[in-house]
Amino acid sequence: MNGALSKELEALIMSQERSEIKCGKYLSYVWSKLIFGFRPINLIDLKEQYRGNLGDCDIIIIAKVSDGSRECNKAFFWELKAPQCYIFKTDESNKNRLKPSQELTDAENKLLYYYYEHRDDHLFHRRYNLRKDDDVYLGGIIIGRSDKKVKDGIEEEEKERLYQEALDVKQILYERRGMRLMIWNEIQSFLEAVEKPKMEIPLIQEYPSIELSMDRIPENAIVDVEEYVQRK
Repeated sequence: MNGALSKELEALIMSQERSEIKCGKYLSYVWSKLIFGFRPINLIDLKEQYRGNLGDCDIIIIAKVSDGSRECNKAFFWELKAPQCYIFKTDESNKNRLKPSQELTDAENKLLYYYYEHRDDHLFHRRYNLRKDDDVYLGGIIIGRSDKKVKDGIEEEEKERLYQEALDVKQILYERRGMRLMIWNEIQSFLEAVEKPKMEIPLIQEYPSIELSMDRIPENAIVDVEEYVQRK
């Protein structure tokens, strides 16, 4: 792919045009990065604009995963907002804190309703071999970009501090349900990693400190050496 996909996504992220639907097309390449708390095994389906009685869910990832003791199918619901949207804005009543942007609040509300509807949707469960609400999860929200973290005029240093604090506050609620709040730049980074060329096994000799056991690797296997080194 030679980085073509990540460059395409970067262009959409930096565009003036709101483009969450177009950006969402690239999530199929990095679906495993949008599953938390489980080991992804394989993608079963990725539904875009999935129609329900309460509206159209932007992204549903249905995948086989492992929790360490068993393998099963699980569904993860994601709501998308454009990279051009702000994530937080200043709170007029207190300059020491931020509050969610209208777009983030809208995304949270929609995501909860879609999850609520399909958690008990027996047809949806049967279609993807899910066990009632045990296998239906809130994935999270993807919104904004690195220069759209906070709306309104605040000095950069103070803006970053308040942004990180607002994220920490959000995670108090999100972590209880395994949700994540992500920006589109993170998705672009995931895509860049997917497109990074792999090195063939013989080149491992350039990294003698890895102590790789060759008898455990299939012949002609391809290994991302840098990723392996980081894991070590």
